[in-house]
Amino acid sequence: MNSKYMNDAELSARDDIARIIRERKKETGLTIEQLASKSNLTSTYLCGMYSDNSSIIPSFRSMIRILDALGLKEVTIRWK
Repeated sequence: MNSKYMNDAELSARDDIARIIRERKKETGLTIEQLASKSNLTSTYLCGMYSDNSSIIPSFRSMIRILDALGLKEVTIRWK
C-alpha cells in the first residue's frame, strides 16, 4: 500500500514495525543478505528500506515476512 493512501494510524503502525525490525536485526547480527534469504526478499529491496532517503515503502506483507525471518511471531503495535 502506498503511504499516500495510509491514514495516520496505519503510518504509525508501519513505523513501529520498521523500528522493531531494525532493533531485532541488530540483536540477531544478521546481514542484509542473510535476512533477504530468510525472508525471501531481495537484498536490494531490504537495503532500500534502510536508506533514509529511500522511496521504498514496504508493504505490511513484506514486514510480516521480515518479522517472521527474524523469529518474531508476535508483535504489539500501538494504534494512535
